[in-house]
Parts: sequence; C-alpha cells; structure tokens
Amino acid sequence: DSPSSYELAKRTGEAVTQAYARVGAVSKEFAEKRLGPLPMIWRSCQGVAARIVNSQTAGIFFAMVVLTNSVYLGVHLSWSSQNPEQTSNSVFLTVHIAYSVLFTLEAVLHFVAVGPSAYICGSSWAWNWLDLFVVTSSWIELAVDIVSPDHETLGANSNLRIMRLLRLGRLVRVVRIVRVVKLFRALRTLVYSLLGTLKSLFWSFLLLILIIYIFGILFTDVVLNHLWEEGRTAESENVQQYFGTLYASIITLFRSISNGITWEKAANSLEPISTFWVQVFHFYVAFCSFALLN
Repeated sequence: DSPSSYELAKRTGEAVTQAYARVGAVSKEFAEKRLGPLPMIWRSCQGVAARIVNSQTAGIFFAMVVLTNSVYLGVHLSWSSQNPEQTSNSVFLTVHIAYSVLFTLEAVLHFVAVGPSAYICGSSWAWNWLDLFVVTSSWIELAVDIVSPDHETLGANSNLRIMRLLRLGRLVRVVRIVRVVKLFRALRTLVYSLLGTLKSLFWSFLLLILIIYIFGILFTDVVLNHLWEEGRTAESENVQQYFGTLYASIITLFRSISNGITWEKAANSLEPISTFWVQVFHFYVAFCSFALLN
C-alpha cells in the first residue's frame, strides 16, 4: 500500500541519517584522538576571533584607533618640526607602543578569524598585506627609537634606508583611513559619488590640457618670431619670461586660470608684440574661466 511504503521509506531514511551521524561522530572522535586537541582549540579561537572581528563594536573601536593614530602622527610631526634635535620622547614612545600593540592585535584577530590561506590570498588580501606592513614598520620604528633615540648610532646609509621605510610606514598608516569610510554611510555615499565623477573629470582635464597645449604652441611661436625679427632687448625680457619656451607658456597659461599668477602681467607682456595677441590671451582666459571650468 501507498501509506505503508511511505512509512517504510521514511524509517529507512531516518535509519540512514542516524547511521551517517554515528559514522561522523566516530570519525570526529578518531581524528581528535589522532591529531590531539589542537584542531579543536584552533576552531574555538577562530570562532571567537570571527565574532569579535564581525562585531560592530570592534569595527568602530579599530576605526577610532586608525583615526586617532592619524591625529597622533600629525602631532608628532608638528612636534618634530619644532624640535629638530629630538626625534621622540617618553610620551610619544609610550603612545607609539600602545598603537603598535593595537595594530598587532587587529592583524592577529583578522588572521585567526579568516585562517592563513584566506588571509594571505583571499578577497581582502591587499588590505591584509597592508596591515602586515603597518604592523612591521611600526615595530621597526619603535625598535629604532628605543635603540637610537636620535638615530646617531646608525650608519649613514642604513639610517637613510630605515628612515625611508619609516616614512613609507607612516604614509601607509594615514592611507588606512580609507577603510574607515565603509563604517559611515553618508561619507561612503559621498566617496562613491566622487568616484563616479572621476570619468567625466578625466575627460574634462584632458580637454583642458589640450587647450593649454594649443595656446602654448601659439604664443611661444609668436614670441620666438618676434624675438627673431626684433632681437632680444630689455623690453622683450618680460615676454620671454612668460612665453619664451613652450614649458614657460604652458605654465603661464595654467597659472593664469588657477590663481597661480596675476594674468594681467602675462597679458601686458604681450603688448610689445601686438595688441591683437593681448586680446587673444584675454579670449583664452575668458573661455577657460567661463566655459570650460564652469
């Protein structure tokens, strides 16, 4: 009968499931006896680390660590500029140790939570390697400050290489602020909107470069022809300063529309050549200011 067949199939399925469960339990018990308690300890630690890393509290805490570390780097840099003979003191050294420990703790938690293979080769491998570099450079900088507070006992070449590494490490620590963006929705939206405009900005900037280059060739050619026909005089030194070479012309044209120089001086320097070229320069400034940059 149909009902009895169904009941028989159901009991058979339950028996198979129980058999698989017993086999799995025996296999797990055998593996634990063979490998010892280490896998269980690792899985337990991995679960705890994953809960910590994925929690919002830990995310906000380590984001504040990154932000305050950036502030600390600015304060330390300002203090170093005012005290060039000293590179650190006990207060900065203590704060540095605290941040190094926190960065190391964050890296270890991520490493344990995702596992070695996923940490090194996973989807977030770039950030993970960046964290490792930050941790390593922080401890190297700390060791240098402890061994040689004024960096006098190190050789000249080794000192230069170490200082370059430390500067790179500080820069990377500041760059890590980018990771904080994902925690703030409004800031994340603003950043995504900015990234969305980069394509249009690129083509606008390319058009601006093209226009500056064309006018640069035009003004340079006119000025060189004028100098060739009239000769170099005291009166022509001014126009030569602004438009004597293609590089000088491009720099002058760029600074004229970006408040780098008073463009009136550049325009007046063309007066000895012709009033027409002064008006051409006026047209360039008006076109870039009102049409292109608006």
